Amino acid sequence: MKTVIDVSINEVVPLGVIDLPMLVHGADKSGASLFSITVAAQLHKEGNKLLIFTAYSMAKDEFLSQLGEEKESVFYLTSLADIEKAKGFQSVIVEHGNEALFLSVLEQLPNLSEYVPFIKNVETVTELDIIYYALARPSVLSGDIMQSTFSEELIAADYTTRVLFTPLEEEPLPELEKYQALMKGKDGQRIVSIR
Repeated sequence: MKTVIDVSINEVVPLGVIDLPMLVHGADKSGASLFSITVAAQLHKEGNKLLIFTAYSMAKDEFLSQLGEEKESVFYLTSLADIEKAKGFQSVIVEHGNEALFLSVLEQLPNLSEYVPFIKNVETVTELDIIYYALARPSVLSGDIMQSTFSEELIAADYTTRVLFTPLEEEPLPELEKYQALMKGKDGQRIVSIR
């Protein structure tokens, strides 16, 4: 499994539910995708239940790859008819790009409050209820926030951790190498990357 490292001291940055909600912002090809998937895999390996929504299958594939043998504890939900099967798994990935199914899952998944939402490619989300659901609880929201229809809501929200691979509004970033980000969280700020 990949890990998040503090590049200044070359040490692993332990991340958990205590660091949520988390915003991971980055333009396409910046490293934000791999970073957020790595955080999700780390949360899953710690025993947290995840409810995952992403626009593209790449995120699902990378997440399952990072889990290795633990991928058997993840259910890929493509139909609401399988919601009862899904509740027997630690984490649930809703069919990529299917916002209608995700909204139905929010209404029908038993013990919904036990799940940490991971919303990947947030810039593709067209249903504000998905954003509001994630912002109301410890979650990971990832994507190019400036390209989102709901960028104002996403930027204005309170996060325990903000990870910026590219500038967000007027917020300046230090000089970063490719695939590095500025992480601001409960322990201050640091430059991070994936190893």
